[in-house]
Amino acid sequence: MKKSKKGQFAKKSISSRKDLTYKEIYGEKRSKKIKEKIGRKSKGRKGYWKKKSLSKEHRRKISEYEKGKKVPKEVREKISRATSGNKHTQWQGGEIYRQNYYYLHNSLLDYRKKNKGYTKRARIIMERKIGRNLKKGEIVHHINGNKTNDKIENLYLFHNKGSHTQYESNLRQNYYVWIKEEINNK
Repeated sequence: MKKSKKGQFAKKSISSRKDLTYKEIYGEKRSKKIKEKIGRKSKGRKGYWKKKSLSKEHRRKISEYEKGKKVPKEVREKISRATSGNKHTQWQGGEIYRQNYYYLHNSLLDYRKKNKGYTKRARIIMERKIGRNLKKGEIVHHINGNKTNDKIENLYLFHNKGSHTQYESNLRQNYYVWIKEEINNK
């Protein structure tokens, strides 16, 4: 190998370099300083398509090209199975807290696997206590009003919405009567 003017070894032709290592081509291994320098230079570079902005015209052409294409049902189902439930990248354990209730994902429950989505945790606890699935109109009531407290002692089952509404209105009336008595006693 010949030395170039800058002191580096001259590069061989591409055909003869295929089976050679970096050291054999350039005469030395890369130092930490060179690696850091290369890293700094390429830090801001992006791949060809990564965050590349396309013109509106180009996006429109791509959209028109893709319009008539349909993904086969088997492929859609395969993708869905591969990215749903605990296989999804953002899976958080199957328990979520929304609107003052805890919900469990149906994939965690053996008897509800066919249903998609989430079920209130209080309903699941009540179902396990009574030994059957709850019917459509049945409502699980939290006795102390704390909807995050799903202990079985705090849950009561109403057989329909009407009886639950009546119970709630009686509670409110009794509460207002109690407040008036407290105010009058002072």
